Amino acid sequence: MGNGQFNENNPTNGNQNNRFLRIVSNNMDTGNDNSSVPPLNGESMSLAPRRGPIETVVFTFAMPQEALRWIKTLDLKPYESKRNPGMHEQYTGRIGSVNVIVSINQFSLKHGVAGVGTSRSILNAFCSINEFKPSLLVNAGTAGGFASAGGTLGDIYLSKGAVMYHDRHIELGNYEQYGNGGYSCLSLNHLPKILRAKTGVFSTGNSLDYSTADMQRIINSDSVVKDMEAAAFAEIAEQLNVPFIGIKAVSDLVDTRKPTPEQFQDNFGLATRKLHEALMRFVSFLSAGRRLEDL
Repeated sequence: MGNGQFNENNPTNGNQNNRFLRIVSNNMDTGNDNSSVPPLNGESMSLAPRRGPIETVVFTFAMPQEALRWIKTLDLKPYESKRNPGMHEQYTGRIGSVNVIVSINQFSLKHGVAGVGTSRSILNAFCSINEFKPSLLVNAGTAGGFASAGGTLGDIYLSKGAVMYHDRHIELGNYEQYGNGGYSCLSLNHLPKILRAKTGVFSTGNSLDYSTADMQRIINSDSVVKDMEAAAFAEIAEQLNVPFIGIKAVSDLVDTRKPTPEQFQDNFGLATRKLHEALMRFVSFLSAGRRLEDL
């Protein structure tokens, strides 16, 4: 991993900073015309849901290491936003009938780590929707699962019902419901079988660990996935009337004795491999000219 080499199985690789800056620099130097995405005419985005075949799908990630294998396999090309230059690491390509966009949360230059958590996810969601006007927003990545709910390491989960927050504790009238979130995600009839995925409620918080109050909210919402980004993406997608799907690979089991950071490090490679396999099946299915109701 030394000498600035990128290691997709190391989720704490600080050398990603150099790679991101190199991509941005290369795009600016070569005058990349970004021809692989639909032309943007500068008009304000429509909030009306799209009808007909799915044209453009934005796949968002918090960590570059979660996306790299998939980007390489699909041969997606770096994209430099003219609206938000240097903000996010983005890639584009056309796979069959669909434009595939990958947008990775803004890297923390100050700390040299990936931009995990909700604040950078909200920024990524808003910028990506405004830029690409997608038919569908997908948040992909790794997350914690629960052995008590039948979860195992490497499982793939798709969001079902609502996406919750478990660490926004605002016990003040209607603010409590606002704190809990409860943002909608697309109803899926066929995709779970195609991706060989389980389904359930996702719950999001800004800590790798959790408090007793956090866990009580997770239990109350019947959540089966604990992550750090999905609700932020779902919240912005709902506000801008863009259908949302969360897809997560389990890298750790929250309700076991082994410390979460240790589990995460040990199982990150397994989780990203399983995520890659599921995303390949996903985009293969999408490429045949699907509609939202086909999912």
